[in-house]
Amino acid sequence: MRRSILDPICSCFLARLIKGAFLLACILPLPASAHPADVTPLRILVERQQLELRFTFSLFTLARMMPLDKDQDHFLAPAELNAVKPALTQFLQKHVLIRINDHPTGLGTIARWEPLWPGSEPVDLRTADRSVDVFFTLPSAEVIANAWMEFTFFPQLGELASVQASYEQGTLVMQVPFTPHQPDYSYDTGFAVEDLFQKPAPASPPPTHSFWRLNLVNILIFVFIGGMVGLIFRKPRKGAPASTP
Repeated sequence: MRRSILDPICSCFLARLIKGAFLLACILPLPASAHPADVTPLRILVERQQLELRFTFSLFTLARMMPLDKDQDHFLAPAELNAVKPALTQFLQKHVLIRINDHPTGLGTIARWEPLWPGSEPVDLRTADRSVDVFFTLPSAEVIANAWMEFTFFPQLGELASVQASYEQGTLVMQVPFTPHQPDYSYDTGFAVEDLFQKPAPASPPPTHSFWRLNLVNILIFVFIGGMVGLIFRKPRKGAPASTP
């Protein structure tokens, strides 16, 4: 079998090509993906005249919103966590925009605040990744037809941050992700449409006293007319003098 003089050159070139591809794969960064701490679950309980929001913020996310470890000892004490509640309320009121039935609605104050670990224990921020449930209640004076929401805090949280919202309305559950590229969503409840197709309530019968009052008037009129007719056509009694013409 004849061998070409180019065979060693081709083999050397192929080996160098494979080596270069391997080195390039090692140098290039892998595609970025979101860390679980970058994802904030949000449960939205939808009722006819009320919304209840429950954010589950990790301490990793809260630390991007505001300083948590004031004394820089890498431990988060219960007092330090409670101290950030007013600042967190102001931050969320500024960056969580809500409109109910196309009317701007304030987020209000925190209704409940529940750390998801024993509250008396300090948390080591270097090793533990804990979360806090934060509740808001938004009542509405009218039936909620639609609820629009937008998050403007993604520049503070980073490009990989997201809010994974779960709208729960009765037995209906719908997942909606909020991201830096899709920060808003409008949810239609359908309550207004249901009201249009509801059967009108049956008319209540008239009060019974009106019925008897009307009949009593008719009876009195009938008796009066009967009496007048009797007087006109009454026959003279026996023995009574005949009336002169």
